[in-house]
Amino acid sequence: MSSTLETLPDEILMIIFQYSGDVSTILQTFSGLNQRLNRILIDRRLHLLGDYLSIKKHHISSDDYYNSNVFHKVSHQLFIINDTINDDELCQYLQMLMSFHIQQLYKQLGNEFQSNLTAYQVQHLTNNDIIDIDKDLFEIFSNKYY
Repeated sequence: MSSTLETLPDEILMIIFQYSGDVSTILQTFSGLNQRLNRILIDRRLHLLGDYLSIKKHHISSDDYYNSNVFHKVSHQLFIINDTINDDELCQYLQMLMSFHIQQLYKQLGNEFQSNLTAYQVQHLTNNDIIDIDKDLFEIFSNKYY
């Protein structure tokens, strides 16, 4: 019975990959060796592309990322690699992901800003309320520093 990397279950290979360095090192090392390894590298359970963008596995929007056209395109390109990936090609794929991630963060921050602005407008304070809050804050900070 031969014992090779090929005979290991996907889950064991995922664990090995996680200890093999950063995302670009892992992709440069294992991409293109064979279709099975390519499939494992883009598997959501390994979460390599999400780790690159610092997206938590159970983050609410992680499904939005994995279901996006950009992720599908990059995943497909990584899957069909038949040879080792060069630095420029890998950089191009990772830049596509980063650009998409920045756009998503921009949208999210815009939505949060709009939500906070709406909440602030609902909580419109009178002049007397503001004066009372200022006095309370002054007392709190005065007690902290004296």
